Amino acid sequence: MIAQGFASLLGFRLLLGIGESPAYQSNIKATGEWFLKQERGLATGIYDSGARAGAAAAAPIVAGLIALMGWRGSFVVTGAVGLLWAAAWVWFYRRPRRHWMASEAEVEYIEAGQDHEPEGEEHRVSEADDRSRIRWIDLLRYRAV
Repeated sequence: MIAQGFASLLGFRLLLGIGESPAYQSNIKATGEWFLKQERGLATGIYDSGARAGAAAAAPIVAGLIALMGWRGSFVVTGAVGLLWAAAWVWFYRRPRRHWMASEAEVEYIEAGQDHEPEGEEHRVSEADDRSRIRWIDLLRYRAV
């Protein structure tokens, strides 16, 4: 196996964290592309709950893998599953207008419920928007934060 001790295990764990980091941003982007504005809260709740449930279910599954194959084998299996999932996502996911399974009526329905911001255009911040922005330190005053 590739990992030989604590240092390599730590290194691979850091790489895993780096690889997982875009997951929530990708979920937000996909939700914005595929769901109507008023449906996004439910969709976000579902994928966020799925991530939490997956983390809870992973503990006994990985413990079973460790019992069967050792800790290195558990990394191989979970890594392979992750790579298969990523490959399936790259193969299957497309924007609604480009997806082969989305009918024209479905695409029109989705687009009718979207925020209409041109694709690929960056949001430009005006001087007025810039002055009305809150500072990061001020966020700490809010109880929810």
